[in-house]
Amino acid sequence: MEKIKKSDHFYLIDGSGYIFRAYYALPPLTRKSDGLPVGAVSGFCNMLFKLLEDSKSNDNLEKPTHFAVIFDSARKNFRNEIYSEYKGNRSDAPDDLIPQFEYIRKSVKAFNLPSIELINYEADDLIATYVEKILDLGAKVTIVSSDKDLMQLYKKGVRIYDPMKNKFINKDDLLILNNTSVLPARLFGKKETGGEVEVFLERIIGETTALVQIRSSRSPKPGTLIIVEKNEHRHKLLCKERKEGFFIVDFQEDPKKIFNSLGNTPLPPYIKRKIEIEDRHRYQTVYENKDYQESVAAPTAGLHFDNLLLTNIEKIGAKIRYINLTVGAGTFQPVKAENIKDHKIHSEYISVSKELVTEIINTKKIGGNIIAVGTTSLRAIETVFSKKLDQFDGLTDIFIYPGYKFKAVDKLITNFHLPKSTLLMLVAAFIGFDRMKELYEIAIKKRYRFLSYGDAMFLTRK
Repeated sequence: MEKIKKSDHFYLIDGSGYIFRAYYALPPLTRKSDGLPVGAVSGFCNMLFKLLEDSKSNDNLEKPTHFAVIFDSARKNFRNEIYSEYKGNRSDAPDDLIPQFEYIRKSVKAFNLPSIELINYEADDLIATYVEKILDLGAKVTIVSSDKDLMQLYKKGVRIYDPMKNKFINKDDLLILNNTSVLPARLFGKKETGGEVEVFLERIIGETTALVQIRSSRSPKPGTLIIVEKNEHRHKLLCKERKEGFFIVDFQEDPKKIFNSLGNTPLPPYIKRKIEIEDRHRYQTVYENKDYQESVAAPTAGLHFDNLLLTNIEKIGAKIRYINLTVGAGTFQPVKAENIKDHKIHSEYISVSKELVTEIINTKKIGGNIIAVGTTSLRAIETVFSKKLDQFDGLTDIFIYPGYKFKAVDKLITNFHLPKSTLLMLVAAFIGFDRMKELYEIAIKKRYRFLSYGDAMFLTRK
């Protein structure tokens, strides 16, 4: 390391990530002489060769001076000694992949590149260490990987290159997040007759009124009082009228005040456990804005971000901006219509500023990517640009499914969604049905976690 010059530029290649990309992206391939699986070896070599050739291209203004391919040493590492269940949900490497590891490492040496691994450590650990050492000596680093965890290493002198998309995440990009805040939007009460009632917020529509779902043994009639109490707090809610499957309820005061004092965190219906007090904080993004505390579900793609990651993204010069979309209970409603065009999607309130619209336009003019964090951010942005507006405050019922032509968003960070959901259809529209099916097959094979607290994808528009 002492011979490193400030003009040097290191490419640190996530070799383990390359292996699994190669294995799952290509059909099985065997050596004719003995039947040895070699599909991953072939794919790995092709990917590495392309990277080496692309790095020499005149289009690459920051050509590398050094390369290193870095591998995990083994399935278990020092973290398993601290916590035995570390990555316990991950399945073992496929049987036909295991014998290919040796040949992949030999192929790196055949390319005359250093192959680096260290017993008891993951490739991520080594990459992070080398990044700091190289930066200390004044040189630059490009991390070649599709692993979003490595975004934590963003800082001056570091960039990340995704070889599968052939694009850098760089200073010209604009990251847009939904800063809505989740209200404890579920109330449990009783009718005056004693019947139990659950009140679930859809949307606040006035100073004292809200649109809600009501679950009870018998549907309440107009004029029905619902009594909600907890400890010393007691309130009477007046059911006024029914409207398109919802009820308009008068809370007699600011509904947010009542929900905050008596309400329960509205965890998604597929989370089958008791609500805990910690959920009020756990089910919020770190960048929530309490001024927009009316959502009944978190924009869960944003749960992958912490303050350090956001800071590091800004350090490289990428911009972070916010929209607001108030998430309603309709987000959990599946598509039941046989013809997708017959499905009536729920309406949600959005707010997109004139300044942000201008910034999106200017970002695209200079070749930057518009990156939406979550489907809510994407819906808000596409609403404005599909309507050709310079700002918007109001309800949107935009329904994005295959065939939709995207107007603004280039990349999307989103969790894995349920079948028959409008969110899954949005993803299919964004990357194509075949690609979406391929990615979900990989996620199932590798036992990724789905839904609100699950893993996420970083997608580039087809």
